[in-house]
Amino acid sequence: MAHIGFIGLGNMGLPMAQNLLKAGHAVHGFDMSQSMTQQKLAVQSGHWPLYRYRPGEDGATQPLTLDSAPPSIPFADFANSETRYSILKRSDPDQAELLQSLAQSDVTARWRYYEQLAHVERTAPVHVASTTIPDTEDEP
Repeated sequence: MAHIGFIGLGNMGLPMAQNLLKAGHAVHGFDMSQSMTQQKLAVQSGHWPLYRYRPGEDGATQPLTLDSAPPSIPFADFANSETRYSILKRSDPDQAELLQSLAQSDVTARWRYYEQLAHVERTAPVHVASTTIPDTEDEP
């Protein structure tokens, strides 16, 4: 019996995975239909902040820009919608609660740190004109 990972259990993927199951294979399926929703929750919870870094050409600049809004939902809302986190909540609720609390503290602290970095103004380094080392030949 083969163990087969199957990504995408939509209109085409589900029948294929079912045929593999009927043939006696162990199928581990991943339904990607909710991926955009999960990504949005990750951003809204602060677990996955969106930012960009542009050093600038010359003069003073604020190179870090936060593209996502501050976290608007608790980390637990995102975590409980993810199988990898919700399994722990079912198997060890006390440990899950402790870890979610620690994760929320981390998300909050990390967001504050990113906000501070976004307000840091720095001067872009001056680029030195490129120089080359002249070729020399060693004479005997």
